[in-house]
Amino acid sequence: MAQTLNNPDVLTQPIATNGDKNSVPSTNDPSQGFMSQSLGFPPICSTRIADGGKAPKRADFNGAFNLISQHHYFLQNGGTETFRQAVSDAIGGYPINARLWFTDAIGNSRYVRSTIQNNTNNFNNDASVVGAAGSGKPWEIEAFVDDLNTKYVTNCITQIPQDIKLELDTSTGYVTLKAGSKLYRPNGADNFDVVTIESDIVRNTAFAITSTQTILFTNGTTIYQSAQSANSSGTTPPTNGNFYNTSTNTIKLYSGGAVAIDNVCFPLAIITTNASGFTASIDQVFNGFGYLGSTVFALPNVKGLIPNGRNADGTLKSTEFTIQKVLTGTDTNTNTYALITNGNYLGNSSIRRYDAEKNYVFNTQTNNQVSECIIGTISRTTGGVISYLDTKTVFHALDWNDIPTIDSFVFPDYSAQSSRANNVTHTAGKNGWLYFYGGGGGAGGSGLAGQAQVTLNGTYSFNMISQNLEGRVYHSHMIPVQKGMTYIGTTSGSNAILTMYWYPCKGEA
Repeated sequence: MAQTLNNPDVLTQPIATNGDKNSVPSTNDPSQGFMSQSLGFPPICSTRIADGGKAPKRADFNGAFNLISQHHYFLQNGGTETFRQAVSDAIGGYPINARLWFTDAIGNSRYVRSTIQNNTNNFNNDASVVGAAGSGKPWEIEAFVDDLNTKYVTNCITQIPQDIKLELDTSTGYVTLKAGSKLYRPNGADNFDVVTIESDIVRNTAFAITSTQTILFTNGTTIYQSAQSANSSGTTPPTNGNFYNTSTNTIKLYSGGAVAIDNVCFPLAIITTNASGFTASIDQVFNGFGYLGSTVFALPNVKGLIPNGRNADGTLKSTEFTIQKVLTGTDTNTNTYALITNGNYLGNSSIRRYDAEKNYVFNTQTNNQVSECIIGTISRTTGGVISYLDTKTVFHALDWNDIPTIDSFVFPDYSAQSSRANNVTHTAGKNGWLYFYGGGGGAGGSGLAGQAQVTLNGTYSFNMISQNLEGRVYHSHMIPVQKGMTYIGTTSGSNAILTMYWYPCKGEA
């Protein structure tokens, strides 16, 4: 029988706030008879006094009630836990799926979820450990489902050109800059050359920097890497590393104080290499936005909306903008900022906030509205060197006219089935669906272990594994694949199999 839930009496203060009380430590010497979090009252408190026992202490009772009621008082009054170093140290890091309250540098507050066990990453000290859902960061932001697309929508980017087309062959670790990619090369005062890649540039040799994140560069003919710490910007060239000279507006690679590579374009992406020096993953492609040293850049044809109040009927009002030319912003301060633009300049600020009710960005020092769009978050370390850049994704509001397009994407055209070979990286030329099945094991009960795997965009893997099972074991999946995405199917183990079929979406065959 269901019980009625009644509101408990109000705690006006933690119990024994003004009373005499002992602290209740995690552990203590049980022979003294004092309470601990580990044992509560120790066994000696149950021993007769005449036999050497110890009586429970009144101050211990008060201390225990005070400690417990502090937490109830905190929750009753609207308290929400954020990352506390003392808690992390005491428990060895937060457990997987723990939810905490996170407020970013531009004032947006969200619950974040721990994606790892024993999570010691303090996001209050380093915001780069927080990412969007699916980002793989130690803490991932959880959306306010009830408010999605209403009062908490602050995404103002409507278009980010996908000019850089990188492809990773996960079977070899080769990375390819595809033909048709468009890059920008600083070339003198306020001049940025457009560099169009005419034929594929393949990096099929190992990098010198292994098992870490590095930045990819090119001069239009060769792909090379540079350690994050070896990239800089300013007016005085370093002895070694890629350098963006903000005075001459050029990028050059220096080695031993001399120019080793000239005519370098803005960086391509952040990658992670494996122990052999080959690309293990492409972590962030610098389409639309990127950074080098202490300089952040935005590329042409990024479009967005500047919040501009509300219409008479209460709906959101905005002003469109388009970035017409390469924009750069250099800062030497250390902090986490809001990345801002109005289409004509690019900068960062710690005093910008978005007012969801009034729908405008305001200056927190003057409390005045500013005609700017907050396009992301940027973290700077010593000397303004950028360690983290998280720009907002493209926002698209659903319109009734979109429904036929969505309908055609959702349903595969089964009549246009075609098979796909294994151990080859395929690129989806159209929106479609990939169906695959396979697994390991041996026919007739031989029970050989095996694994089949399909990897999407070099990052997301679907595994089908059998380990010494009776007979042959199969698994199957069918996943949507967006135009431009890459996929590859591989097998390992003597009896593993994998079969793949491609179905384009209706209307795209």
